[in-house]
Amino acid sequence: MLIARTERHLASQPDDGRGWNVIAPVYLRTGRIAEAQSAYRNALRILGPDVDRLGGLAETLIIEAEGSVTADTLDILRQILRLEPKNPRALFYIAVGMEQAGRTTEALAEFEALAKLSPAGAAWLPLVNQHISTN
Repeated sequence: MLIARTERHLASQPDDGRGWNVIAPVYLRTGRIAEAQSAYRNALRILGPDVDRLGGLAETLIIEAEGSVTADTLDILRQILRLEPKNPRALFYIAVGMEQAGRTTEALAEFEALAKLSPAGAAWLPLVNQHISTN
């Protein structure tokens, strides 16, 4: 019901960046990937870049590409790193992109660097360590 209400609001006020920013992660969580991508792009266009919006857009692009980190996604991840140089999600997916491109030595170095900069017990650390052990 809230989704429908927000969609009606955005249909009549398409320049409401806050509305797009609110609905984008809801679309993502409910598997409405195309709508999530559009909502993130609208929020970015209206409100400007921030780590969460860029990260959400990158995630939708990776899901849409069935797990592949495309050149467009890499561009977005690099934008995140310009805003937050040690962002673990961006660093992780950039390393995954290297791995997918067959640049395993570089990917391994990036995964190891991410593991070193991560706090003990970080939620993403087991996945990072899994990539380290398979490279």
